[in-house]
Amino acid sequence: MTVKTSESIEVVAAIIVTAGLVMGNLLLFAPMRTDNRTKPPNPVMQVDSAPDPAPEKAFATAAAQPAGGNKKYN
Repeated sequence: MTVKTSESIEVVAAIIVTAGLVMGNLLLFAPMRTDNRTKPPNPVMQVDSAPDPAPEKAFATAAAQPAGGNKKYN
């Protein structure tokens, strides 16, 4: 047997072993990616007893004020 023939047999064997390992990995561990045993909890609808008194408006008026206050009215 020549050196080239033995090297090509070795390469083919390596490809077959690698393909077998990849297929075994997919067959063994693919079910773990689609595990249907755990499901996320259903969202609970919240019922507010009283609405918030417009927090956006309070923020906008506080943000519009200068940092040192208005000296004209102090």
